[in-house]
Amino acid sequence: MHIGCHPSIIHRDVKSSNILLDNKWNAKVADFGISKENTTDATHVSTAIKGTAGYIDPEYFVTNRLTTHSDVYSFGIVLLELISGRPPIIPKESYISNWVKSHVQEGHIERVVDPSLGDNFNMKNMRMIVKLALQCVESEGVHRPTMSTICQELRTLSMEIDRGSTSSKLWLIIHHKNC
Repeated sequence: MHIGCHPSIIHRDVKSSNILLDNKWNAKVADFGISKENTTDATHVSTAIKGTAGYIDPEYFVTNRLTTHSDVYSFGIVLLELISGRPPIIPKESYISNWVKSHVQEGHIERVVDPSLGDNFNMKNMRMIVKLALQCVESEGVHRPTMSTICQELRTLSMEIDRGSTSSKLWLIIHHKNC
């Protein structure tokens, strides 16, 4: 969307329910209803705030400046949902990004991993995917990776993951060949 389309597209509503999987586990982004074309070489588009609570880039919310990094933020929230099994806004807690950051800063990454994964994951790989997700949800867009970088990181990580763990829901996103 960001580099493969001309003009590029900023989705504005990247969230778990807008990522569909086919029968071969290939992911497709859906619902381009509020997307914006970036028809110029501008670094951002000024626009009214639209999107789903919990996935909206805080920088976009404050400045009304939509960038490709806004989609990166939303994708980071999706990764955190996959890792933790929790929604983007955790009732009686806080936003998922803040919740994960606090546990990671305390050195308790194991507390953010979805209990339904059991022991079906590698802690080294989990640390890598949590680190990537947290980079995606940095408060300032300039500190976030590009989607191209994210895809490369996920491809690299997929090469390191034991193929025996394909039942893990993280495997679906990490091993996606069309990232």
